[in-house]
Amino acid sequence: MGSDYLEIDESLLTGEADPLPKSPGDPVLSGSFVVSGTGTYRAEKVGADAYAAQLTAQAAKFTLVSSELRQGINKILKYVTWLLIPVGILNIAVQFSQPDTTWQEAVLRMTAALVPMVPEGLVLLTSMAFAIGVIRLGRRNALVQELPAIEGLARVSVVCVDKTGR
Repeated sequence: MGSDYLEIDESLLTGEADPLPKSPGDPVLSGSFVVSGTGTYRAEKVGADAYAAQLTAQAAKFTLVSSELRQGINKILKYVTWLLIPVGILNIAVQFSQPDTTWQEAVLRMTAALVPMVPEGLVLLTSMAFAIGVIRLGRRNALVQELPAIEGLARVSVVCVDKTGR
């Protein structure tokens, strides 16, 4: 790169509002523009290798948020599932030991005893609480990309934003 006192504005990439002076040999990032001076440069990284493209790729990566509430519910469901197996076996033994009971009645009674043991309401109520939180945030023009973000937001006491307010 050759320059005659070149100042580059990289605010679109870094958020820094002050222009940076560039000397010959300094890298010029794609997405920046000249504020003052003159110069020439050679593009070494284009397409997917460009700095702006790498920033975009990093921002586009999606990772599932780890939710303590979801982990707790999964743990409860795992324990209930493991408890359901011995209780189910005992229930089968009790139902088939009843005199004058057909196998159809025994299966019906066993099912009636086991189905309420699955905490479906726990998952339903948690999902509804997340959904209501998303609706309330949506009314305030906030974009929520995942339901567990509500849980994370509940623990926030200070929100920091950059100079642009984004």
